[in-house]
Amino acid sequence: MMNRKEFQQYLQETIKDLLPESYADAKITFNEVIKNNDTHLTGISIARPGEHVVPNIYIENFWNDYQNGKNIDEIVGDIADMRIEYDTPGIGPEVTQKLMNYDAVKESLQIRLC
Repeated sequence: MMNRKEFQQYLQETIKDLLPESYADAKITFNEVIKNNDTHLTGISIARPGEHVVPNIYIENFWNDYQNGKNIDEIVGDIADMRIEYDTPGIGPEVTQKLMNYDAVKESLQIRLC
């Protein structure tokens, strides 16, 4: 059985095999995120060239599934399916590029006090 670091490395090395060809040059990174109550989560991000807004898929439940005996390749497939599911048509590189341009969006910005 792999340790957590080996698990993450396996995900990083194999996930592109289960993604469409459009992900061939994607950059795969792991990010530690601190949530409420100082909860630390690890997310995997799969960003194609030109994408600036991508989902962070948290891997804790996948790690637990692996420790409970689920096949690692099935887990990789589940993560690949989630990334594809989050791939919203119409929010491509041109839209994210516009969102990253302050001058293009400044008139649309709103401040909300909660």
